[in-house]
Amino acid sequence: MHPLHLEGKWRIQAHGRSLILPKRANEKASHVWLKGFLWYLYLPDYPEAQVEREIGHRYKPDVVAFAESWHDYPAHSPVFWAEAGQVAQQKLETLFRQFPATHFAVAKWGNPGPWAEILRKIQRPGKRRAPIDLLHFPEDSLERFVSTSGEISLTLEQVLTQRL
Repeated sequence: MHPLHLEGKWRIQAHGRSLILPKRANEKASHVWLKGFLWYLYLPDYPEAQVEREIGHRYKPDVVAFAESWHDYPAHSPVFWAEAGQVAQQKLETLFRQFPATHFAVAKWGNPGPWAEILRKIQRPGKRRAPIDLLHFPEDSLERFVSTSGEISLTLEQVLTQRL
């Protein structure tokens, strides 16, 4: 067993903090790692970021942050919301419309395919007040960006495909 993998959970370390990510039986390893990478990359800008936090919205974010300490939606909108791996275009359209001031990140493992074009089409130009990031993580991301002790070493510039 890899030292990062606990039974049903994976442990990562970033910015002096540790995070336990649950690994569900039917969940792809790449999805778990994408959530960890997103948390790591955006934690300096959003120190209150949490992974898989139910916020009371119809959709559950993979990574979410509110302005200061934890606030319940709908009293406060998130300042950051990230989706990892497979995500429906309709879900993003709804979220972009409901949260025009929320910074969004969409992360893909391997080839991001047509996602840059899809995000351009649904971003609601003129109505958004915060960026949308498309991140592309290469297939060898674990070998490149994660040490055997679980420490992530990665910069946004290494994986940011586009900021809209």
